[in-house]
Amino acid sequence: MKKVSIKGKVREMSFEEVYKQFKPMLIKLTSRWTRIREKDDLMQAASIALWKAYEKYDYEKYKTEFITIAYKEVKMRLISFVRDTVPVEEKKNTKIKEIKCLDEKITSSEDGDQTLADVLYSNDNTEKEATDRVLIRQWYNSLTEKQKLVMTKHLQGYSMREIARMMGIKSTWPHVKGGREKMKKLIEEAS
Repeated sequence: MKKVSIKGKVREMSFEEVYKQFKPMLIKLTSRWTRIREKDDLMQAASIALWKAYEKYDYEKYKTEFITIAYKEVKMRLISFVRDTVPVEEKKNTKIKEIKCLDEKITSSEDGDQTLADVLYSNDNTEKEATDRVLIRQWYNSLTEKQKLVMTKHLQGYSMREIARMMGIKSTWPHVKGGREKMKKLIEEAS
């Protein structure tokens, strides 16, 4: 039990009482991410953050409302949790498939299969697009396997942080930078 200030009233409360009082806030804060993360996982992370806020809170020292500390602690923990965990749909298959060429299928849908080339450019056969296709193909073929993997996963919608985690590396930046430099060089040569 410790002194907690809620709505201007200071009283002795156990964590269970605090949890019961702030559960609606936890539900509201977690609801933002329930489509991309498991609801129970989010509530657990939020509850742990509320516990940490309760442990950290000292009314005599801060002379402030408990919600001031609790809200910040819970919100920051949820942001970290969402950033650092694998989304629900990715938990099923986190293996990275190597894509060797632009015409290899990367996604399937009711509209048909989609290749990396489809993502990079449309099927319009204008002269400019034909030139772009050749340039993109040359660029893609000049990439290292890791650069191809990073670029492909990024085009599939993964964040750079998620790709790095899947590849077991700290940063994708060296691979992105190298890919950009190769593209710039090809564009300069084509101009």
